[in-house]
Amino acid sequence: MSSLVRVPILRHGMTKWDRELLPQSEVDARIARLRAAMQAEKLDALLVYGDMWHSGGLAYVTNFHPFDARMPGFAVLTPTLLEAVLKVSSRDLTFISPFIWAPAQPSDFLANDLAGQVEDIIMREGLQTKRVGFAGAALMPPALAAAIKPIFPNGTIPADALLNALRAQKTSAERAILRLAATKGEAAIAEIAAHVAPGVNETELAAFADYAARKAGAQDVEFLMHTQGDRMPATGNTSSFPFRPHTERALERGEHVGVYLTLQFHGYWTELSQSVYAGTPSAQQRAVYDSCVAAFDQQLEGTTPAGAVAVWTHGIGLDREEGDASVTAALHVAAERNGERAFYGRTIAREPAGNTILTASLAKSA
Repeated sequence: MSSLVRVPILRHGMTKWDRELLPQSEVDARIARLRAAMQAEKLDALLVYGDMWHSGGLAYVTNFHPFDARMPGFAVLTPTLLEAVLKVSSRDLTFISPFIWAPAQPSDFLANDLAGQVEDIIMREGLQTKRVGFAGAALMPPALAAAIKPIFPNGTIPADALLNALRAQKTSAERAILRLAATKGEAAIAEIAAHVAPGVNETELAAFADYAARKAGAQDVEFLMHTQGDRMPATGNTSSFPFRPHTERALERGEHVGVYLTLQFHGYWTELSQSVYAGTPSAQQRAVYDSCVAAFDQQLEGTTPAGAVAVWTHGIGLDREEGDASVTAALHVAAERNGERAFYGRTIAREPAGNTILTASLAKSA
């Protein structure tokens, strides 16, 4: 079954467009907001770069998510034009085109003329000496940056802040997609927790996690783990990440395992973390887990958690990590007491009236 699920991934990467979830009117309104922001900044054009690691900006403008490190792309937006150059083959573009809303031209791998094709658009539209905002310039590899720079003799204007400000404020349609992604994440992590048992190999668990997430509709997945021998983050707000890739080790009876799952659905990312157990958790394990969930709830409410816990959070959306201004964020809490550890994290909406979890209901039991 998993091979059938992967067929669309092979054809058009991580790009999908469900017109019921994200109707054409939503796309038109997004492009109109971009053009209004450009006009406010007196920009004649907006140039956007994206790659596999940072695809959110490019996806916001075109709906294309590069699915290979060799496949970056550019979008050019003016008051009358939206066009993209994507480093994909002509065959791949045939599969991708129905799912993007910017007319695009492929950029051949062997010709290696991505910058030249961007220059052709800029010269054709007479933009080389105009006020061109550039979002994603710092993400380019040095060789590509060196090829793009001469196109604009007067330079370009940094436009990351302009684009990020628009991306941070999720529309109702985007929030609906994010909520669906979070719900699918809940379903997947419940299956993962049920699969954990003494003797299960970490590699097997990771493979099952990938299967469960893709079966739920994920286009991309990452699954990581934390076991007793791994280092815990320091208490307080932290950027330390306690999860790691799987190994070939088999889980022991009664063992606590921290699991981390992030998945992409319809271009948008969601994150979850949770404690699971190879067998029935002890009373002490349960108590620490319950205290970890309580600390998460306190963080959600904006109060300081009781007890020593580690907390890390970041914006999330079209990129797995967006700026702190994003109204959607991943919030995780880790706790350790009397040698026992616990983890709990979900994707949340930051609301003026208070933070909320994106899913309509949330099962907090391990």
